[in-house]
Amino acid sequence: MPEYDPQEEQLIRKLDKKLIPLLALLYLASLVDRGTLFHARVTNHATASGLKHDLGVSDDAYVVALVVYGIASVLLVFPSTFGLRMFGPARWLAGIVAGWGFLAACSAATSTLAGWVVVQILMGALQAGFLPGILLYILSFYTREEWASRMSWVVSSGTVATSFFGIFVDWGSQFDGAKGLQTWKWMFVCSGLFSIVIGAVTVMFLPDYPQTCAFLTPADRVLAVARGHDGSEGGVHESEEEETQRRKSVTPRLKGPRVRFDSGQLIEALTDKRNWLFAFAFCFISVAMDALISVGPEVTATSFSLTTQFLETHEKDPNAVENAIEAADGTRQARIFAAIPYLIGGIVAPIFSWNSDRTGDRALHATLPLMASSLGFALLAFVPVTLAHAGPVRYFLGLLPATAGVVAAYPCLLAYALDKAQGDTSRVAVAAITFSIGQAFSPAISSPGSVLLRDSTAPTGHAVGLGVCACGVALSAASVLLIRWLYRGDETQMWGKGPALRRLLNDEDEDKAWGVELSQADMFGSISGKGKKPRKASGFWSDRRDSNAGSDWDLKEYASTK
Repeated sequence: MPEYDPQEEQLIRKLDKKLIPLLALLYLASLVDRGTLFHARVTNHATASGLKHDLGVSDDAYVVALVVYGIASVLLVFPSTFGLRMFGPARWLAGIVAGWGFLAACSAATSTLAGWVVVQILMGALQAGFLPGILLYILSFYTREEWASRMSWVVSSGTVATSFFGIFVDWGSQFDGAKGLQTWKWMFVCSGLFSIVIGAVTVMFLPDYPQTCAFLTPADRVLAVARGHDGSEGGVHESEEEETQRRKSVTPRLKGPRVRFDSGQLIEALTDKRNWLFAFAFCFISVAMDALISVGPEVTATSFSLTTQFLETHEKDPNAVENAIEAADGTRQARIFAAIPYLIGGIVAPIFSWNSDRTGDRALHATLPLMASSLGFALLAFVPVTLAHAGPVRYFLGLLPATAGVVAAYPCLLAYALDKAQGDTSRVAVAAITFSIGQAFSPAISSPGSVLLRDSTAPTGHAVGLGVCACGVALSAASVLLIRWLYRGDETQMWGKGPALRRLLNDEDEDKAWGVELSQADMFGSISGKGKKPRKASGFWSDRRDSNAGSDWDLKEYASTK
């Protein structure tokens, strides 16, 4: 991991303070919406009330509606992700979040299955490019050596906050029938209003690019833009005109960069085996995370609340036991215990991500938590709930590692997927491919009542579904190791090439610092254009120094102004 000088440390702290809380709120809004979708299906186990009951929707019809959501999301993931780069992240992300907040609030007015399906189609269309957009936004402000840590902060904070969402549902159930709205409708109204507020905050305070950060000084903007250009945005395809345009994006006019679509990068990303292996791995992780939302309260109910009652009544009346477990799933105690594994994952994830950034290793830092998670799922699947004293074992050795493992692996896997992407179009394509398959269809696969979690009888405790999750997470770990083996040569070359103009502003030997750093960065056009031989950084800089004297592009003079 590179050592930072005081100027860059100050810049990174400023970016972390301003950007990470807003990104965490955005991610939290998406998790709240997802949690509402799961919990609104049945809000009261004792009376079986909820969206499914009030709309007269069967389990199969509910899953079909979620499949339609996934199809809309996959079809629009590329246009939506490119739209973020074309129109600016702040307005685009704010519009997406506020838009689905409005739809969520309006969904409380639906009274038929057809209306519910229409809402899911629109939700899938809006949310298609959200998570890829968050990922690309982090990449535009931070170097490769910082990606996993920042992703883990965003993911962990949102995951920990939503882990207590079930407690909010339990508290909100007392308002059932207020103003003529059932609990599940109040859930959608509240989550929708929350998303609308987050969207308004985003458009007001989130900057689009390092070039347009009003809270940064001109010198900091030069350094921030330089840190984000590692030669992947231009390269041999960049002309003199495009080089000049890119340099002008660092002026005090706070003008954003011009985003170019490169069909060659898109084709390369679509034909790269590695990207599809990442999508395959991320798909199983998404399914496992959504499955935990459904089975977590049940595991805690059988582990603590109902263990004694279960053992006493199983031989007499298995159906009574099953009904008692279903009723206990929604208790406040069960929801609190189900939230603890997410808290542990929120602590472990930043540690793994920090060490991944420090060492440059992504594969092992994603594989080890996935292996632990797979073992946890396997224990949940094969240790029966009828076994004496099995409850605490299933919780501490099953649910805890299963949940914490996938949460810890999540940011390392995403950072690993984008490490090799070179160029704006390539990164957009990789982010879209990675998210489109996994996030789009995981609610339909792992929602309550789906094929994966339909075996809900008390003696099995979703054994088949949890066993499938164990195998899927293990396959994700194997896919990551396969990627590491297939691209082991590329990985050794690409790490540590982030430009990060160290010592730019406060090295005593300023001329030497400029020569050394610009020769590594290739930010200001050390490769002049297509078909031309690259110029040496030192000669290029010495030529430009005289010709740009007194202009906006004497960057040493410009960077020294604050």
